[in-house]
Amino acid sequence: MYKLVALDMDGTLLSSDGTISQENKAAISAAREQGVSIVLASGRPLEGMTWALTELNMTGSNDFVLSYNASLVQRVSNKEIIRSETLTGLDAKNIASLANDLGVHVHAFTRRQGLITPKNNYYTDHEAKINGLAITIEDFATLENDEEVMKVWALKH
Repeated sequence: MYKLVALDMDGTLLSSDGTISQENKAAISAAREQGVSIVLASGRPLEGMTWALTELNMTGSNDFVLSYNASLVQRVSNKEIIRSETLTGLDAKNIASLANDLGVHVHAFTRRQGLITPKNNYYTDHEAKINGLAITIEDFATLENDEEVMKVWALKH
């Protein structure tokens, strides 16, 4: 018997139109009724998964998510961080410098500022849209070296 099933959202749980099918909802509900813990796992932040968690009735104190590609493990009900494995502002500066050298876009998620990028682009706009987030234009060179960074992306133009 399975005790826990972790489901990725994009390309797994979600249909091509970005919704959760009735079949997936029924399977998740049936598994939970049998005592199986269901955990959403995604590169998205918790804010970008909230609608799906609500739709699946996974908002209680025994519901958890893996967000930012498992950089954070959180309790859904109160956003308590169970485990955190993050980068630093210095790491983000180094990645942004390399991205600049390679001529690729870069954006990151910081605990203090949310979604940041030195220059807005299609990829950052897409990330903001699917997660319902604002974008902060921020030169990564201004980040504090010890700033907590959950995720950094470097994306080809």
